[in-house]
Amino acid sequence: LIKGARQGEVGSGEYLFVEGDDADTFFVIIDGAFEVLRRRDDREVALRHLASGEAIGLFGLFSGQVRAACARAIGDAMVLEIPVASLSELLKTNPEVHERMHRFYQERLLEGFLGSSKLFADVDSIARARLIGRFAERHLAANETLVRPGEVSNLLAVIISGRVVLEQPPKAGQDPKAFELLPGQFLAVTSAFTGAPSRMRVYAGEDTEIAVIGHKELSELLRDYPALRSLTHRLPT
Repeated sequence: LIKGARQGEVGSGEYLFVEGDDADTFFVIIDGAFEVLRRRDDREVALRHLASGEAIGLFGLFSGQVRAACARAIGDAMVLEIPVASLSELLKTNPEVHERMHRFYQERLLEGFLGSSKLFADVDSIARARLIGRFAERHLAANETLVRPGEVSNLLAVIISGRVVLEQPPKAGQDPKAFELLPGQFLAVTSAFTGAPSRMRVYAGEDTEIAVIGHKELSELLRDYPALRSLTHRLPT
């Protein structure tokens, strides 16, 4: 990874990168610290703090090749900038690193979702970190059903890779309507809260990975985190 790397300094309060920048490199912090932020509705949401020895800027390599957040120096800092090409070559030849990067991507995706979604606006950063551990990874084969029409259940899922299809039952003389959810988007089923059975079939449009909290776990979260009890009122209709 050192091939092609270069060292640089970042002044206190300066941005190492901002959301939307091209993500063709990542960084290792040699000295100093950074705060990772997301901008939502004219406010900044702090996702995490990173210090010496930690990597920063990796998430953008997996999320459309653009930076998904901002990184701002806390005091003067020094970083090592590494081209993505060097990492790509390593991932091709090292399965262990590839698996670690997959777990890293999932954790950062959940972190970004919990940090920027209005659903969790009243949950502090410590609680959000604990929530991430409640999600379980699940693989869905193409066309595998996650929720059936008439089913009564609760779940919260974030799409990691692939796509999830929400299919409404057809009206007379019409084809069924379908909506797609892509990586980074989320699905909430609250039919058990409302008492109304699901009206949609939810299934994988292709081989898909999701991070999901099921009915039992979601009920436990609402018990442990009172701020989440207004969840159903915050969901889009």
